[in-house]
Amino acid sequence: RGAGTAIPVFSLRSADDFGVGDFYDLFKLIDWAEATGQKVIQLLPINDTTMTRTWLDSYPYNANSTFALHPMYIRPDAIGELEDKAKAEWAREKAACLNGLAVVDYEEVNELKETYVKALYAQMGEKLASTIAYRTFVKNNLSWLKPYAAYSVLRDQFKTADFNRWGEHAKYQEEKIDAFVEANRDKINYVYFVQYHLDKQLREVRNYAHKHHVVLKGDIPIGISSSSVDAWLNPELFHMDCSAGAPPDDFSIMGQNWGFPTYNWEVMKRDGYQWWKNRFRKM
Repeated sequence: RGAGTAIPVFSLRSADDFGVGDFYDLFKLIDWAEATGQKVIQLLPINDTTMTRTWLDSYPYNANSTFALHPMYIRPDAIGELEDKAKAEWAREKAACLNGLAVVDYEEVNELKETYVKALYAQMGEKLASTIAYRTFVKNNLSWLKPYAAYSVLRDQFKTADFNRWGEHAKYQEEKIDAFVEANRDKINYVYFVQYHLDKQLREVRNYAHKHHVVLKGDIPIGISSSSVDAWLNPELFHMDCSAGAPPDDFSIMGQNWGFPTYNWEVMKRDGYQWWKNRFRKM
């Protein structure tokens, strides 16, 4: 048995932040948990939810991928120092303004972090790509990383996460996606760059927690979005014409319709529930 605290990462704030809590803020939370005799820290879902690039994406249970981490939780200046001192100073000044707000400005925060990280990618992306650590990460995660990166680029290109409106890419076809990836290699590599550093930073936090005898407990959403990479890549695993929800209760007398397709357990069983195994292994 162990007492602990459940908290969304975005609500953690420190002087080092860019207007929103990030993975590195968990270091201080772990220190506090240890000092107060707590053994568990549970986090709300931390998967990427970027679909519209507006504040509507802030709902943590409507992820666009069950594997990719949300770029919002990255600590940009932990990746490296910007050579462009003027841009670095501008970013820090804007971060301080966003950090001073009483609430998270979701859209501004994500725009600032993306601008900063893209500058770092242009500066050091090519050098990182030649390292063993980076190549190992890409190789070990390619099964979900490549489709997610292609999804991210196509989402921005068509300005919609509804893959049914992506023309020839409305249905995932590996050969066509491979060609698309090669034709958009720089944009794809940027997505890889972001996910590599998110994974690296979260692993540092996880290792620190274990060193201090604190468990990081996750929160896996019950459903997947109908506009997610998972639905695009493996539609046969879900009943895309169904919608999960909750029955009426004291808080919602009409019940709830979450809009998430239900699982096709019969199909999932055929390969021994591999999608679930991959999901749990990654998380």
